[in-house]
Amino acid sequence: MSPAGTLLHAVVAAWLLAGGSVAARAQQTVTPAAPSATLLTLGGGSWQCDPIRCTLQVTRGDAEVCVHPRLPIDRNRWLPFDVERMQDDRWEPVPVPFGRRANHPASRLTSQFGRRVGADGCVFEVELWDLDVLSQPGHIRLRFHLQVRDAADARAPWRDLPTPWLEVQIRPHAGNAAFLVGDHAAERRVRCEDLSRELNTSIAVVRHEGEFTLGPHGPSLQGWREHVALARELVAEPQLSMVWRARARLVLAYDEIQLALGTTGEDRAAHLRASRAHLEAPEVAAPPPSNGLMVLPSGGYEPFRRLLAIRLDAFAGLGEPRRELERLSEQYPFFAYWWGPESRHLLW
Repeated sequence: MSPAGTLLHAVVAAWLLAGGSVAARAQQTVTPAAPSATLLTLGGGSWQCDPIRCTLQVTRGDAEVCVHPRLPIDRNRWLPFDVERMQDDRWEPVPVPFGRRANHPASRLTSQFGRRVGADGCVFEVELWDLDVLSQPGHIRLRFHLQVRDAADARAPWRDLPTPWLEVQIRPHAGNAAFLVGDHAAERRVRCEDLSRELNTSIAVVRHEGEFTLGPHGPSLQGWREHVALARELVAEPQLSMVWRARARLVLAYDEIQLALGTTGEDRAAHLRASRAHLEAPEVAAPPPSNGLMVLPSGGYEPFRRLLAIRLDAFAGLGEPRRELERLSEQYPFFAYWWGPESRHLLW
């Protein structure tokens, strides 16, 4: 072959090779990033009988989506959770006891139309408090059921959003077991579960069920009042975990504030001192994770502590309550989303 022919052959070969590479690249498809959700909790462990509170982080992927909890159509599951326990080196579903209240507040994290997930994602908090699951030491795993749809099309069908399991080790706790495990504690277990349900219920829950109009006195946390007697029992048990005692302290601190609102003079001052004493107790005031507030990336119960502290300072004429609530809401978006009406009502 002549030098010219050799050069032509090389050019053609190079052109074919380049064309082949372009064709190969053209055949490659880029898979769009899909929405995802993750459950996060503290340290991967929990004491026996302690509620497990989690941050639920949702990302939208490349397309804008709406998200909502999957409707609880199956009463034989722990919806909105799936819960399994390690048995003989394999995961087995935890049986749901007959008569369990299936209407979990987290089933209404959003309205039925869902919540739009922005470019930065969105964050919720969810909590498993059922003592039929949590009173037995060992390893469990849980996941939260979500569905997504295209935000650009309101008629788009909802589809399940697969979420990974969160594994948690439940460690023995003698004080909790003595108080909450056994036939003698059956009624107490129900009362403690009702307290946890109340601590996870807000105006947002009711609004997500449908039409709702506030009464003349506005929103409040008056449902907590029903649990004051139990809260006093919990605080009086020094062997209980910090988590249960911290919940009780928050209920009692709020109740003292409510009592202060209806009094004047020394009576008011006494209620305010009692409220501050609850907020300064080690279960609440110790730095995390030593306290029982279950401080999470999304807030846990730390925003409640700070809200009540802001209210106490407002009674004393200290600080700027509205600006401080704005900062608190900016720092903890889920708190603002879930407890906004109650928070504003408490401060003004």
